[in-house]
Amino acid sequence: MIYHIYQDGKWYDICHLPENFVIKGDLKLSAMSLGALPDLSDAVVEGNFDCSFNQLTSLSGAPQKVGGDFECSGNKFVSLQGAPRKVGGDFNCRFCQMLSSVMGAPTVLDGTFYVDQTDLMQQLHYKNGRLQMKHIFVKEENTRD
Repeated sequence: MIYHIYQDGKWYDICHLPENFVIKGDLKLSAMSLGALPDLSDAVVEGNFDCSFNQLTSLSGAPQKVGGDFECSGNKFVSLQGAPRKVGGDFNCRFCQMLSSVMGAPTVLDGTFYVDQTDLMQQLHYKNGRLQMKHIFVKEENTRD
């Protein structure tokens, strides 16, 4: 994958960012058929980060902090290991059919946590108060016609 960011008058290769690099806007890597994220684990994204609708089996390599929304919907991971520790907006992991654990969820989330599986919401309570989430949204399945 070759992907570049233009910032402060300079081009940066996303796979070779300087240590502790701060991306001053949004970073959109959605619908690119990615099997893995580039290693952005030392990076901070001040805006939104979107890696939705890829083929990701892990969130390993995700930025350590995202100032806006973190979108990872429509992927194939089973847990949230590798997710940012802090998200300043919403965290959206809907349409992840294989997701069976919220282990690795952000410890600080200033927005809403979106997930389709109702049983995953209960797992969030096992964090002994570590999660600081304002809202959790779980899609309700309508069983009536």
